Amino acid sequence: MKLANLWRRRKKSPYGFFSGYSTWEEALKDSTSYMSGPIIEATVNERQQFMSKFDPADLFVDDRTQQLLSALAVIQQKKPITSFKVLDFGGGAGPYFYVMRRALAHMEIDWTIVETEEMADAFRRFEEPHLRWRTSLPEASVSGNKPFDLCLASSSLPYVPMPYDILQKLIALGRFVITNRMAFIDGPEDKIAVQRVPPEIFTGSYPAWFFSREKLLAFMQKYSHLTLRWKVPQDAFNFEGKRIVFEGYMFECL
Repeated sequence: MKLANLWRRRKKSPYGFFSGYSTWEEALKDSTSYMSGPIIEATVNERQQFMSKFDPADLFVDDRTQQLLSALAVIQQKKPITSFKVLDFGGGAGPYFYVMRRALAHMEIDWTIVETEEMADAFRRFEEPHLRWRTSLPEASVSGNKPFDLCLASSSLPYVPMPYDILQKLIALGRFVITNRMAFIDGPEDKIAVQRVPPEIFTGSYPAWFFSREKLLAFMQKYSHLTLRWKVPQDAFNFEGKRIVFEGYMFECL
């Protein structure tokens, strides 16, 4: 029995991140893709559970909210504002809007979520005056004016085929850019993996980037200054034999 238990513990889990793909298209063919029905259904259910427990009068904030509030404190220190416009790329059901509006009750929070057509269609019925869903990023101003105080990409850039193109657009739209819940690896090049999700969460798999810290920071330094970074211990996964703790970065755009 002891040997059997040891063998089971050493078996490789079929869930997690798996490398060995040379292109995004190759990884996509070996996955169900981000837009599978179960993923959308799971996101809708997650919102229902979140809203059923959400108390606008509760002063408690979780770890993820604390990380973002710390970043927002830096923005506020640099330029005090009474209203705050956020573009949330890949924001799903919009939970950050609700917790930020509660935590920053003295400010007017305006939130635009950019999602896939399938996700946006699922959540448009929840729109209100300061919360909306869109299916594409707005065009940057020719004058160079930034229409958003902050562009937030939390656990979204790893799941798009051309993340640096998205970053370039976010830089043009926001005074600050936060890239949160990102997986970084040592070395000069990014790697492509497929993430296979345990069935107790939902049934699905999709391509994902593991970013070269060196490459991404060199890219961002052309257009911005790094102002804050933090660990995201809630997101830690094994990848190619190493335990990787995800990270968050905030950049002030030039």
